[in-house]
Amino acid sequence: MDFGEKIRYRREKLEISRHELAKMVKINYYTLAKYETGVNEPDLNTLVEIAKALQVSTDYILSMPPCSTPNPADEDDLLKKYRSLLKPAQERIRNQLEFECYQQHRLHRH
Repeated sequence: MDFGEKIRYRREKLEISRHELAKMVKINYYTLAKYETGVNEPDLNTLVEIAKALQVSTDYILSMPPCSTPNPADEDDLLKKYRSLLKPAQERIRNQLEFECYQQHRLHRH
């Protein structure tokens, strides 16, 4: 299943119309239709909003395995630091991670 098919599949599974999802994500109906049919791809911010609305990760939509860190000790340290941050800072970190995974996926596709 490709990117657009996953968006459509998940939208239909949640019983959300294309018009409803477009409104939730604050994009034009026709723009969403182009995403679902594979004509266009969304920018990063739109991708994140679509994933939120569909209650899935961007990794799911992009068919990517989650990014991983090879050293578990480093991962534990990063998790402790992340948990010590205030919610707005945590959100910025999550957005940056989503962006980095998205960029990595785009580089490996071409």
